[in-house]
Amino acid sequence: METAEDLDRVLDEAADVVPGHGVSAVELVSPTGAALVVAQVGGGIVLAWVDAFGHSMHSVGSAAAQGTVVFGYSDQHTEVPAGFVVPAGIGRAAALEFVVAGAPFVPGLVLEPD
Repeated sequence: METAEDLDRVLDEAADVVPGHGVSAVELVSPTGAALVVAQVGGGIVLAWVDAFGHSMHSVGSAAAQGTVVFGYSDQHTEVPAGFVVPAGIGRAAALEFVVAGAPFVPGLVLEPD
């Protein structure tokens, strides 16, 4: 995967609903061993990042968000707080930055340690 179009195609394919799991998450892996899980839920995206040293973090969205969101990851039903959801534009920009630079750091994205 090298372009924004490649990333969009992969994310769009993963957005299909899987019965019992919601949408499927995509795991992107860099040559350093870092990984970024991208799950499109509703109108936003949940990100889970593990850096090359094994430190894991998740995206932080609105503190006012309530409930949980569901997606499929590694053939598992995964449920996280709705407060992990960030706007789709920020989530996609972070995923593209990860593909290009190996880390998802973009303006507007907040990551919190797990």
